[in-house]
Amino acid sequence: MRDITERMVRVTCTARVCTDEGHCQDFYVKFLTASDTSMADILETIRCWAEWDSGLDVQELDEEDVHIEPIALDTRA
Repeated sequence: MRDITERMVRVTCTARVCTDEGHCQDFYVKFLTASDTSMADILETIRCWAEWDSGLDVQELDEEDVHIEPIALDTRA
């Protein structure tokens, strides 16, 4: 069985979405994922959540916009 206590990270990012008319809004995205998830997959997940929630297209999204921090899950029974 895998020890997941050291393998999870919290990902947070603010993604900017805009209408065709140029009206923009920031969407805050936060989720947990495995620490070995590729940055490309993380960026795609952020893009999908922001676009699903807003119904708008995400503008440029860069690795620098993404904050990743390791977490320790509470495994006490």
